[in-house]
Amino acid sequence: MIKYKDYLQSEHWKMTRKKALDFYGRECNRCGDKRYLNIHHKNYLNYGCEQMEDLEVVCKSCHQKIHDKKRTVPIPDKRGARQLRKEIKRLRSFVMRNY
Repeated sequence: MIKYKDYLQSEHWKMTRKKALDFYGRECNRCGDKRYLNIHHKNYLNYGCEQMEDLEVVCKSCHQKIHDKKRTVPIPDKRGARQLRKEIKRLRSFVMRNY
């Protein structure tokens, strides 16, 4: 399979990008800006054969925010961390009993 970075330079992607802009309109789906538009893949499972529902038109700023959110991992408070450890212990026990 072609690398994602290389795919974004392909003629196929350029045509898919144009179709997405024509389909959704030439403005950011999140803030309405009409400048610096990107096409965001909502998931990467279908790259190369995307459906319109796999894509979203967003401005550069909103696109960056989307990817920044994906990189951010919330840090649980002490009570949340305790609950998380308890749940992990319960799941480990379940797996050991059943597999």
